[in-house]
Amino acid sequence: MKSKNKFILSVLSITFLVTISGCTAFLAGAGTIGIGMDTTRLERFTDYDTAWNATIDTLNDLSAAIEIEDKENNQIQATMADYKIKILVQKSGQESVFVDVTVRKKGLPNLSFADKIIEQINTKIRQKDSSFLFNVEKEPDCTD
Repeated sequence: MKSKNKFILSVLSITFLVTISGCTAFLAGAGTIGIGMDTTRLERFTDYDTAWNATIDTLNDLSAAIEIEDKENNQIQATMADYKIKILVQKSGQESVFVDVTVRKKGLPNLSFADKIIEQINTKIRQKDSSFLFNVEKEPDCTD
């Protein structure tokens, strides 16, 4: 019985620490995870261009000023108010892409804003992928 209580206490303690640290991506799952103290990662089964375009669209929607947009080196850097945003978009195999988002405000990590950006990028990728899946051209009518 004591070991069961210790286990429950350990799980609750870890959950509490993760929650107060701002790492909601760890709890949310769905292809996101907090890596490091200031970076959140999204992994999606999509092509590189879709992930890149969704990332640029998200920054534009947030009215962030894109300072570096270097597709060759997979890097995007932007600023918004006191936030410095660094994003790395890279292939992770043939059909998978990683999007790493790092956000700092006045030099300090801001995982909650990085999580928000990741969620918006994920939504845009999902929208772009689903529009591709359902954008089937109608077959020509061959009856005369």
